[in-house]
This record gives sequence, structure tokens and C-alpha cells, in this order.
Amino acid sequence: MQFRGLGSGIEVDHVRQRHCVVLPFLLPAILLALAGVANSVMDTLTFHYEESVFKSLDDQEFWDPSQSWTNKYKNNDPTQGEKFFLSTTSLVFLTDAWHLFKWLMLSFIALAAVALIDLFQRMKIVATWKQLVAIFALFKIVFGVSFELCWSYVWVNGK
Repeated sequence: MQFRGLGSGIEVDHVRQRHCVVLPFLLPAILLALAGVANSVMDTLTFHYEESVFKSLDDQEFWDPSQSWTNKYKNNDPTQGEKFFLSTTSLVFLTDAWHLFKWLMLSFIALAAVALIDLFQRMKIVATWKQLVAIFALFKIVFGVSFELCWSYVWVNGK
């Protein structure tokens, strides 16, 4: 079957095949975009906190990296040890914004990898090294664009 009246000669089955190949890559791409956003929060907190939207949020003990780093300790005192079991290691993401967004970034990257592996297995894709390099480059661009948009235009006031 062909599209009629368009003069393109594109077959519907070919268009469906193209969508079947492109659409499944959206989930890993979206997850990597979210990883880029999370990374931009981390860098904003570290390098531009004073000019950022985060400075105006409630609970500055959670958002302000100059003080939030002590949240993992009992009474915010490193000499008193962990605030709760694993608060300085595996569960540190529960103690401050920077560690939470690091945990989110790493989780989104891991989920994107799992989604991509699952996609390759379900579609029985055996990619060449050139195709893998192209996928890597595209995903790096997705990560970088989402990072840059948030870093440059969303999180810092007056930019």
C-alpha cells in the first residue's frame, strides 16, 4: 500500500518499520536527558548556588551545599558518626540535594542502559561498531543538550 496523492511513493510498511526502529530508542534517550538534567542540578549547586533558583527554596539545610554536606552526620557533626544506618554511604542520597541528584543521574543512566539492552534483545538487533558509535554519539548529544539547557537557562537566575 502506498500513500496516495503525495507523489512520494513511500510505502506504509516502510514508514511503519522506520517508526518501529526509532520509537523504542525514545525511552533510553529520555532517561539520558533526565540524567543530563540531574547532572545540571549537581553542577549548579556546586558552582552557581548563590545565583541559582535553589537558593530561594525552603529547607536550605538540604539545598545549600555549604551546609548540607553535614546532614549525613548525627547532629550535623562528623565526629558523632552517621545520622542513620548507611547515611554516609549507600543511603547518602537521602541526606542532601547534591547526593540525591547524583543518585538520580546514575539511576537514569543505568536504566537507559538496561532499556537499550532490552531493546536490542527484543528486536534481535546486532549492531555494528559504527552503529554503536552513532548511538553513543546521539545519546551523548541528548545528555549534553539537556544539561546545557538547564545549566544555562533554567537553574541560574539572570542568565
